This record gives sequence, C-alpha cells and structure tokens, in this order.
Amino acid sequence: MRTIVYIDGHNLFYSLLKKTSFKWLDLNRLFSRVIRPIEPFSEMARTKYFTASILGSLADDSGAEQRQAHYHRALKAVGGIEIIIGNPLPF
Repeated sequence: MRTIVYIDGHNLFYSLLKKTSFKWLDLNRLFSRVIRPIEPFSEMARTKYFTASILGSLADDSGAEQRQAHYHRALKAVGGIEIIIGNPLPF
C-alpha cells in the first residue's frame, strides 16, 4: 500500500518536542518505523511537512528563526520530504 505522511510541524514541535532534547528528527525514518508494524508491505510514497516561518520579532528566542531555517535545509538535504510553508498567524 502506498502511503503519504502529512505532518503538522507546529503541533509536532509544540506538542511533542519543545521541552525535550529531540529537536532533530529524521521524519522519514520515524514514520517508516511507525507505519511498517501496522502495514508491513506499505511504501512511503511521500512525506509532506506543513509549517509556517517563525517571525523573529515575535519569537521568545532570538535564534529560533535561524534554527528553523537550518532544520528545513537539513530536511531538504535528506530528501523525500516536501516542505509546505504557510503564512504565520498574526497574534
């Protein structure tokens, strides 16, 4: 079975990762390990990572914007992940 993984980057970070040391995830490896036990013959056809750019002026941490850009470059370098960047919500 061909499988497409959709990831909400905001919820992934703020719900699971923010207060941990696990910031640099190999998303393809993570989800292939989650999917294989459920459907052993599945093929990850693609991974779509939805996110919004951090606005440095609104971030609590001055380095957050740069770290996010670095993480996106790393995801692109690994390959197989499509990053879809939406517009941040003005608060």
